[in-house]
Amino acid sequence: MRRETSGPAIVRVEDVYKSYGVGAGRVEALTAVSLWVEAGEFLALSGPSGSGKSTLLNLIGALDTPTSGSIFLEGAVLGGLSRTALARLRRDRLGFIFQAYNLIPIMTALENTEFTLALQGRPKQQRRELALEALAQVGLAHLALRLPGELSGGQQQRVAIARAIAPSPAVILADEPTANLDSASSGALLDLMQDLNDRLNVTFVFSTHDPRVLERAKRIVGLVDGRCTDH
Repeated sequence: MRRETSGPAIVRVEDVYKSYGVGAGRVEALTAVSLWVEAGEFLALSGPSGSGKSTLLNLIGALDTPTSGSIFLEGAVLGGLSRTALARLRRDRLGFIFQAYNLIPIMTALENTEFTLALQGRPKQQRRELALEALAQVGLAHLALRLPGELSGGQQQRVAIARAIAPSPAVILADEPTANLDSASSGALLDLMQDLNDRLNVTFVFSTHDPRVLERAKRIVGLVDGRCTDH
């Protein structure tokens, strides 16, 4: 199903199939999926468990490879890149937010936020400034020296967002970001991400079946049994 875009696509998925296993145990996770994501979108991949949302997000994030079809990020086809180039692309152009937060427990909020910047080889002073700015954007500058275990679930997810936005990636991929949060924390988190999208034009792509996220999405791509049902 094609969609005419009003601007250049930052992400383009073309006729992608993804299967796991062989023979009778073969599972078709995605079938003929095509979609486009423009810069500045706040887009949700929606569908029930097992619909292929997380699989598609992992493919867009270069964490997995399609069985067939092509995925482009900023015009570059991911299938044409080496493992080293893909790792560099994930580090420099993609931000990830996971439902389990994935913070390093022995690092402070500031150090966790600096982590990707350190991997990029940024000078210490620069990464400290960028990390503090990102923590300020998510309202946690005053908790910069706290360890993850000293923060609430909502605060930990905010640190994960700060870590994702600090390097200024092309797109942020969020896999069920509200799954482990209560209603109040979810609402605050969605307010934050919507503000980053509106104010800074940060591009977000979510996988979710949370109606609270779907209410906020500016566009919803439905998935059922590995197929796009709408754009």
